[in-house]
Amino acid sequence: MFCKNCGKKVEVTGRFCGACGTAINEQPTASVESIATQQPISTTSTTKKHSNKMIGLIACLVLVLGVAIVIFFIFSPGNPERILERYIEAGITGNFRTISRYSVIDFDTLASEMHESQGMSAREFSDALYEEFGVTSVEELFADMLEEEAAGIERQFGSDFRISVEIIDSFSVSRRERENIISELEWIFDQLGMDISNIISLDGSIEMVEYEVEITISGRRDEDTVSMSVIMIRANRSWRVLDEYFIQELRRILRR
Repeated sequence: MFCKNCGKKVEVTGRFCGACGTAINEQPTASVESIATQQPISTTSTTKKHSNKMIGLIACLVLVLGVAIVIFFIFSPGNPERILERYIEAGITGNFRTISRYSVIDFDTLASEMHESQGMSAREFSDALYEEFGVTSVEELFADMLEEEAAGIERQFGSDFRISVEIIDSFSVSRRERENIISELEWIFDQLGMDISNIISLDGSIEMVEYEVEITISGRRDEDTVSMSVIMIRANRSWRVLDEYFIQELRRILRR
């Protein structure tokens, strides 16, 4: 090893040159000031990235939850307006399965009440239906009626017709009006020899809402708009449609 100042050979372990006295192997030390002015490693950028990701995740969850709630209230089977729209569309297109699902009438019980009111057994009543209408059950009878109505609509508007149901207004039926409606229904079924309590769930806790609707049917052949009032009944936590059409048809069938 040689001295950086004079070039003389020096000992590796020596601290000074023996010829000129220059310091050897002196390690530079950082000053207190330089240490004090050194900047710490920044974590702001990383923290901000994690924070942004968390905010984005929360926003997505809130959005998904909001959409789910909206879909639930709009399309849930318990939503009266949606049920009404489906019921009307089913009546126009001849879908008896949907009609029976949302009608206030229990068609299964209605069948047994009908043959009992006529003093017939189930087999006798089925034979009578077949002889008169060509069907063997009440469900088939009403389904055929709906299909005939749907066929007439198709002939008038064309097979590609569209249905638009617009709810114009709605209001709760007062207690007195509700009692009048129930009394009228009880009278109708009593005249037919049936117990209405077995067919329609009508108890003191029911709620009734009357809807004013406009129904537009448009196709390549024709277009028409009709207005009508429909009563929805909520009993046993479920909304059902009170359709006077089936009640009037029921009276006509039993009087034949």
